Formats: sequence, structure tokens, C-alpha cells
Amino acid sequence: MEPFRPLVNCTVHRLPARHGTQVNTQAKQELARLIALDLPLAVGQSPVSVALSRLAISLGQRFETGKLAMALPRTPDALMLAGLGG
Repeated sequence: MEPFRPLVNCTVHRLPARHGTQVNTQAKQELARLIALDLPLAVGQSPVSVALSRLAISLGQRFETGKLAMALPRTPDALMLAGLGG
């Protein structure tokens, strides 16, 4: 999950300005929408849900085969991070 932490951190950082300090329905919806956010991957753009699956599969393959490559998402650019939680 660590490769995806900046997405959650940026969203949570902006929540109090929009919804106050209470975690209300709208705040939960903003966090839930992260799963559908398109991320840059080595093979193009994919939703976070697909990126998570690819990462989990590549981690399993790494343990089974010793292959060093893992399907990590690329770092989102500043524009994408600035738009989170909006």
C-alpha cells in the first residue's frame, strides 16, 4: 500500500477545509473515489484498483521466481496530486 500513500495523504490533508474535522459521508465518498483514480503505469494509465492487482501479482511472482521487477505505479505529477479531494 505504501506506493499509494501519497494519494490518500493528499486527499486527507484537504478534507478538513471542505468538510470540517468530522468524517462525514462526503469525506468518505472522496476517499472511496480514489480506487477509480487513473494512475500512470509502465503500460499506460490504469485505475488504482487495477494497479493494486498488478502490484500484488508481481509481488507474488517475485517471491515465486526471484524476478526482481515489480509493477509499481509511477509517481503522480503535481497537477494530479493537487486535484485530489476536489
